[in-house]
Amino acid sequence: MSGSLRDQLLKKGLVNKKQVQQAQKADKRKARDNRKAEKVGEEVVVDEARLQAQKAREEKKLRDREFNQQREAERKQRELVAQVKQIIERNAIRPSGEVDYNFVVAGKIKKIRVDAMQQKALSAGRLAIVESAERFVLIPAGAADKISQRLPEAILSQADNSASEPDPDDPYADFQIPDDLMW
Repeated sequence: MSGSLRDQLLKKGLVNKKQVQQAQKADKRKARDNRKAEKVGEEVVVDEARLQAQKAREEKKLRDREFNQQREAERKQRELVAQVKQIIERNAIRPSGEVDYNFVVAGKIKKIRVDAMQQKALSAGRLAIVESAERFVLIPAGAADKISQRLPEAILSQADNSASEPDPDDPYADFQIPDDLMW
């Protein structure tokens, strides 16, 4: 009850002083409880805002970390490509000759012209074929090994002579296929 209304009710005799004091205490208690509730409500709102801000910071850190990892992977890939290109440029042997050497790239048969020594080296696995500046070039097996450690897909063709010992159970072991078979 407001102060003037209390005074009016007290003058008219509808309430006594004790009732007025009890009403004042109740009003004070309600006001104090409301202030506490507002304060708790403000704290809840502040806590929620802090939690949302912290969550946003963590999400941003995660996005930044993923972006940095992606950028680092792209940088490493560019670095590997540059290393492979440099190895090819340093070790490139231009194919030249009158003998056609056929090989398969992405399911298509490609052909380069090599001389007899290059053909034997290709068949023996001592030379490999790579692409440089949209041309096919030959590189020594050592350089091909370095390239295959970095980017295996850069080696277009290299003979595999690791199975030099034939399988004893192979029924065709007596019939060797010549290395320089032309097709």
